[in-house]
Amino acid sequence: MERTQLGMVRAQTGDQIPAATLCYAWDHLLAVGTRLPDVFSPRVRFVVVDSGEQKLGQWITHERDLAADFMQAFGHETDVMPPLIGIAVGADSDNTGGKSLAYVGNVVLLPK
Repeated sequence: MERTQLGMVRAQTGDQIPAATLCYAWDHLLAVGTRLPDVFSPRVRFVVVDSGEQKLGQWITHERDLAADFMQAFGHETDVMPPLIGIAVGADSDNTGGKSLAYVGNVVLLPK
């Protein structure tokens, strides 16, 4: 069913809508390393990379192995990571009613 829906959306829009999305998150409660599915879509999985308030107001560097993270999240569905379609950076506090401000810089993809 999901495959059919994705195919229809791709055909109608001409956009390469991703079939799987991996999100890295900073959560104030969940422990670093927590992995969980999105509550709205089984096609989205989260990995908590920061937690708590200790690092607020600081620049933080993260390095991730996208292929390994993808396979851990979606490996039960596929043997290979599909081509990367895009990278997005965002902030979301609509469910908590909170506010946030963040700066992002130097997003770099290194070949493996």
